[in-house]
Amino acid sequence: MGKVGLRKDLKGITFTMIFEASALNRDEKIGGNIPSIKKLTRYGTVTVSYLSREAMRHYLFHTLNKRYPHDWEPAPTFESGAGNNKVVQFDLRRANIITHAELDAFGYMFTIGGQTSITRKAPVGITKAVALEPWEGDMQFNANHDIASRCRANPNPVNKEEQESYFKVTFTIDVDKLGQDEWWIKDYNYDNTTKTLSLFLSEKGSDIILKDVEKAEDEPVYKIGEHEIKIEGLSCIVSMDLMEEKSEKSKNREEKRYITFKKKYIVKKEKKEEEEKTGKKEKSSKPSFKIYEEEFELDEEENIYRFTIGKYSYDSDKKHLTLSLVLTHSIKADKVNEEEEKYKVKCTNIGECEITIKTEDSGKKTIFRVNDKIKVKRLQQIFEILKNGIIYHSSGENYGIIPEFIIAAGLEIPVPVFHPFVELGRIYPEALNNCYILGDGNDKKLIYIQDIKNKFEGKPPKDKYYTDWKEFLEALGFSE
Repeated sequence: MGKVGLRKDLKGITFTMIFEASALNRDEKIGGNIPSIKKLTRYGTVTVSYLSREAMRHYLFHTLNKRYPHDWEPAPTFESGAGNNKVVQFDLRRANIITHAELDAFGYMFTIGGQTSITRKAPVGITKAVALEPWEGDMQFNANHDIASRCRANPNPVNKEEQESYFKVTFTIDVDKLGQDEWWIKDYNYDNTTKTLSLFLSEKGSDIILKDVEKAEDEPVYKIGEHEIKIEGLSCIVSMDLMEEKSEKSKNREEKRYITFKKKYIVKKEKKEEEEKTGKKEKSSKPSFKIYEEEFELDEEENIYRFTIGKYSYDSDKKHLTLSLVLTHSIKADKVNEEEEKYKVKCTNIGECEITIKTEDSGKKTIFRVNDKIKVKRLQQIFEILKNGIIYHSSGENYGIIPEFIIAAGLEIPVPVFHPFVELGRIYPEALNNCYILGDGNDKKLIYIQDIKNKFEGKPPKDKYYTDWKEFLEALGFSE
């Protein structure tokens, strides 16, 4: 790992590459049995195949994880919502950009409920990989004669669309955004005894304590009488007999249906202490633990409700089961001092990262910062994968994405400046004069070109750009 010294004016890095491959990204089957390839129409009449941005992101991360398993562990996910509103998303209750490089590089969207969400735009921007040669309707015919003949069966013929082509793709990295993230939170708490910082992502107060709960032998299954509460991850499955359906009017006077636990199963909250603090007598409270109809799933055949919870705990002495709808992100951290809401998080063996909480007029903002050494390490790992190749399998064929041609540059602004100006066998020289491209202080621009087969025209004189990868990285500020 080299010392940290990125150029201060380096705001973006772009890589445009061309590689040769064959029909890597399959689409829906045609007529139910012909595997198709993803296609676009260009110039009104030309059909080209392409690899989606999502596929490129998946295989780039898969390669990073394969090459650097400890630095690029997959971020945890979970399924939330119910019925047609189910969605799989990254679990920000257990992960952030400090703990998981995947979230740092590729962004996320985390829905909290209704229209509220925490989102991060990906610092690693990726285009589609579009074929540079037209698809001419090529098909491949297969039949499993070898396997079928072994058991004297008839072979199963299969047709599938095919294309062998060069593809163009661009990766553009926002250097400033990588390593920093912001969340707007509802509140927070720091436990000095356990050194745990808890960030409340949703409103507090949505907890419920159930009484007379027995823990079954099968964990985690709980019973109130004969009625079960089963918890699978963060999915709570409850007998319909323990709950009741109610409705309330929203601000626009529409009826909103929700479920909540029946009062006879709930531990009554102590109000005396709160009344003494405020001097006001509390009114009979309406249920705060509400699961609205778009958030739960009803299975009448199994006689259960299913919904997502934030966390749960069981007190075996009191036989109390606490369920919480509050979405909480907890992380081990050391508070820097009592005057400032700044916390240090031990990341890896190359230093600490930082979490700062600021209270502003619009609410509380949490700022995550990865230290410079980790940020540079993540950038270097991404660069090495892009230059040397990405794992990519399709239909049993392992072509991979191995760049035959690369043009990369350090930028003042993270924009894919070369993407429109690179074609098969040609670079338009005007693209090399873009004012966003940084210089080295002499007469050379921070541009790297790799043309292994020497096929591309339009390149500037060799003394105007870098052909040595190591020298290019050093010019950007990555030094050994």
